[in-house]
Amino acid sequence: VDDDALVRAAMEERSSGVGVTVSNLGGFHGRPDAFERMGEATRALRDAVERACEACWEEVRSDAKRVFVKSKTGVGDPTKVTTSWVNVCERSNGHGLHNHVNAVFSGVYYASAGKSGEESAEDVDEPGDLLLRVTAGGFDPLTKGASGYCSYMCVKPKVGRLVIFPS
Repeated sequence: VDDDALVRAAMEERSSGVGVTVSNLGGFHGRPDAFERMGEATRALRDAVERACEACWEEVRSDAKRVFVKSKTGVGDPTKVTTSWVNVCERSNGHGLHNHVNAVFSGVYYASAGKSGEESAEDVDEPGDLLLRVTAGGFDPLTKGASGYCSYMCVKPKVGRLVIFPS
């Protein structure tokens, strides 16, 4: 994957100002067809993502507890990318909690990790951190009643890091 080409393409798209507002809290969120629009600059990344989705699907498809919506309804191929976009996060922005309801897998690829290119300390929240909710939440055993408590896993940006996870 040519990270420099991806960063250039993302910054050109951001400069165009043609994006959408969904879960982004400031920053830039491109339209959901980046792989189609950006063509050659994204081809190697798309291939890598689809190979990763194939590996993930092989891991979970025989486990009855992990049957996803697409496999139940017979709609789509869980190993093929259906939407793709670029995001540009800066110090003052990021994304709110959200899900990708009609997808089997979602993913993040870091073509850049910020100005320094260095990973931040594990205990410091930074723009671009990927927080994955790992519990349904709602109850903290150390308090009385519902607390909104949830557990999250934090994935730090690192150039070349591809993260695939259940949507």
